[in-house]
Amino acid sequence: MKSLSDADEGVPMAEPPPEDEVVKVRTMLNAQKTSPKENPKYSDEEIMEANELRLMKLGRRGGCRNRRGGKGLKCNCLGILENPVYRSMVGSYTLAMFKKKKEDRDQSIIEWIKYKRAAEKNKTGNKGSSKDKHFLLPYDRETKINWDDVDDSTVLDLSPVQNARLCTSALLDVIEIGAKKYQRLDRIASKSFIPRPH
Repeated sequence: MKSLSDADEGVPMAEPPPEDEVVKVRTMLNAQKTSPKENPKYSDEEIMEANELRLMKLGRRGGCRNRRGGKGLKCNCLGILENPVYRSMVGSYTLAMFKKKKEDRDQSIIEWIKYKRAAEKNKTGNKGSSKDKHFLLPYDRETKINWDDVDDSTVLDLSPVQNARLCTSALLDVIEIGAKKYQRLDRIASKSFIPRPH
C-alpha cells in the first residue's frame, strides 16, 4: 500500500507552461471582480487552474530563489508541490487567501511572522540562513481531492504537508508578495510579541 506522498511516482507530470503564459492569479481575480457577474472575464475554474500551474512551476524549480537579495539558497522548500494532491491543498488555501480583503491578508501574514519570531528564539545558529525554515506550509485540509489520477491503494497521509517548513523566500513565492511588502509587515509584527500558530 502506497502513501499519498508516493502517489505520483511513475506518473509523468505535465510540463508547466513558460512564465509569460501564466497569468498572475491575483490579476485574474481582480479582473473577475470588476467584470459583470453574469459574464465574468475569468471563471473560478480558470483561476483555480492558473493557481495550480503557478504552484506546479514553484514545485519544479528545483530550489528556492532568494527573494530578499544576496546569495542563492540551497533549500528546496517547495519541492512538495510536485505532488498533485498536496499542491491542490496548498492551491485551495492560497486562492481563498487571495480572495480576502487586503487587511485580512496582511493580518494573517503578520501572525505568521510573529510565529516565526517565536520559533527563531527556540533555535540557535539558523537565523538569516537558508536553514531558517520556521514558516509552516499553508494548506487547506478540507480540500476536495480528485482521486481519479490516484491509485486506489493510496493512503491519505497528511504528515508531509503538516511537517513541511518553509524559508521566508519560499513563503513569499507561495502567497505572491514582494520582499518590500514583507519587510513592511515584518516591521509591524515587531511591535507585538504575542505569536499564534498558523
